Amino acid sequence: TRIGWQIDHLMAIDTRGKGIVPALYQAAVDVVQAPLAMTAARRLRAVVKRGDVVGLITGFPSRSFLGRGITETDGPVGAVYLARVLEEVLDAVPVIITDHELQRYCAKPSANAGLLVTTVEQALHAKRGNVNAAAVSFVDCPVDDAEALAVAQKFMHDLQPKALIAIEMVLGAVSGNGGLGWFVMTAKQNLEMPTVYAGILAIMLIGLLFEGLFSILEQCTIRRWGMVH
Repeated sequence: TRIGWQIDHLMAIDTRGKGIVPALYQAAVDVVQAPLAMTAARRLRAVVKRGDVVGLITGFPSRSFLGRGITETDGPVGAVYLARVLEEVLDAVPVIITDHELQRYCAKPSANAGLLVTTVEQALHAKRGNVNAAAVSFVDCPVDDAEALAVAQKFMHDLQPKALIAIEMVLGAVSGNGGLGWFVMTAKQNLEMPTVYAGILAIMLIGLLFEGLFSILEQCTIRRWGMVH
């Protein structure tokens, strides 16, 4: 636990000095009542087994025709680091979900991290077959909301991931159409901290709701059918 708090301390360093990161971190700790990084790691270890798919969503794309293919570069590198850890420690199959134009920001770091960039089918075979290779694959996720929804539904149906990790702000962060992500980011820029807390709390509650619903669904289906031991 002490190591968990030390990792959290590094995560919560307020590098920009705006006072927002420590406040958000403390609000999350008040809900979880434990180190955030350690809590996430334990939950992943509890549900992810060898050969299971873990989706990593990253890439903060520019929607301007002048900035097509440009993104913040910290998210993709962080996604690759997590992919390597998931593959090495849990024998998982990491699948990075990002816009096709942004995949180059992940491909080179993946190779540097010792991950073979390959197709989803080959990455699955690398863990579920007779070989044991360190591989990562990509799923194209367009920036158009309707197209992205179709990709997400196909990903969930075909690959049935055991976990999803969002590296960037999700839920409408780049749409500007009133999504929760956009709501939180706008409030943060205006230093409206009560509004930021309300948005973060709403996202947490939605996450807990979906986790509970999927747990019930898992108990009634694959566990009942004896597909999970």
